[in-house]
Amino acid sequence: MNVIIKHIAVLNLSLLLMAIAPKNTFAQIIYGLDKARNFNTTHHGPFSIYAGTFRAKNSACQLRSQIAARTHYPVRVVSSGQLHSVVLGPLASPQTVRAIGDSLLVTPALKAKKVHKAVRVSQGQSKQTLTPLPPDIASKNVGTLIHTQTGGIRFTVLAGGSSYAFDQQGQVFFPAEAFRTDSYVSEEHKIQFASAIGISYEKILEPNKEKSWNMLRSISLGVNAYYNEGSQHGSVYQYGLPDFNNATYELQVRSFRVMLDTEWGLRPSYFGIMPFIEAGVGGAQNSMSFQNIPRPDIGADGGNYSLSDKARVHFAYELGAGLKLPLRTNVMVSARYLFADIGDARSGISDNETGVLLAYPVRTNVQSHSVLFGLSYLFG
Repeated sequence: MNVIIKHIAVLNLSLLLMAIAPKNTFAQIIYGLDKARNFNTTHHGPFSIYAGTFRAKNSACQLRSQIAARTHYPVRVVSSGQLHSVVLGPLASPQTVRAIGDSLLVTPALKAKKVHKAVRVSQGQSKQTLTPLPPDIASKNVGTLIHTQTGGIRFTVLAGGSSYAFDQQGQVFFPAEAFRTDSYVSEEHKIQFASAIGISYEKILEPNKEKSWNMLRSISLGVNAYYNEGSQHGSVYQYGLPDFNNATYELQVRSFRVMLDTEWGLRPSYFGIMPFIEAGVGGAQNSMSFQNIPRPDIGADGGNYSLSDKARVHFAYELGAGLKLPLRTNVMVSARYLFADIGDARSGISDNETGVLLAYPVRTNVQSHSVLFGLSYLFG
């Protein structure tokens, strides 16, 4: 008797699930992840997978969140009466349907008791597994979901630390009549705060089982704005002589750059983590100050002067790599290392307060090494 009751319950739930999808629209539905795993058809998409059906909406939302954390394809909850179904799609091809079925059925987080129950209901469906999408989904949401599936506008905020790499030594040229050229040597540089903000268009690529070696998931192109600061400290040797270490110096550089960046993302590996590489070109506006500070314990005059200059624009390029992790369907966190060559920075040649005048500016090449953590949102 219990077996008969269970079969009747499964049949009733199956019939109710079929009722959610009336046969008057264009898409095709696959009931259950197990059927998605082996799905094949000569029909054209789009396709949708009904991953499970629940009487409690919270349970359906929980499954939706678990699936959304492990795939970039759209996932939503479709409600009809007292039943709430988790629907994955639209999906463009049978290959995509099979790939999703494979990946989700081996995911430990989808093995909760209620999820198994929902899948068993799908297994009990009628042999006819190709039926249309619900009218409300077809008419209102398909356009938006396809846009989310294939790409969209991504907004990103980054923050972290940056270390500048300056020339380790340089010279301070005074006018010829002074018969003096000082030299300076770096002894210390600090890691300082760095930040960025950007917007890009991201194209999400379809998986291709015929090219399993192709791990490329997405390509994006956008504009990012970065701000970095850096400083360097060291010793100044008057006339370039080791015995005349009469002063120290502090060199500070501020840089604002705007870059045209591209990111190439790979398909998720463990825990949904997605590696990516980044490259970009653009322009950097660099400003520099140089302060010469006499040592207090030395009687000789090392010269107390401070030089600064207006910002100059230089060509810049950058290369980097990192990891991304989806928190929700449209939200990602990231961590990246970024190398940037932003040209050079130069000081002024005079200090109006002390009257010091140089023949040439103090100059240094500037590169930065940054570790940045980011949060991004995909509008689709």
